[in-house]
Amino acid sequence: MINVYKIAQDYADEIMENHDHWDEDDLYDIAHEYADGSQHVIYYAHAHDFVQALPFDRMNDAERQVADCGGFNEDTTYNILATQISYFALQQLIMEAVQEKLEEVA
Repeated sequence: MINVYKIAQDYADEIMENHDHWDEDDLYDIAHEYADGSQHVIYYAHAHDFVQALPFDRMNDAERQVADCGGFNEDTTYNILATQISYFALQQLIMEAVQEKLEEVA
């Protein structure tokens, strides 16, 4: 099974390598870009694996974010839902991992 925290940490390491080129106000947008382009979001099979590996509370939080953004409708398929949940969960995990790294260097 994949480790969702390790995936987020790897992205956070990459983001921190470029820390000289951004500030904390940019973190949401940066996490969005990384999550949005992640194989764990754009490929259905990877998204399903990612969602299955999420702790229950993380999955619930991501589901609520999907619902808040209007992600549930008559056109929502199982595959699309998996990518949406994966996106919101990964974005949050990346933001938290970067925040931890910022606190370590402060």
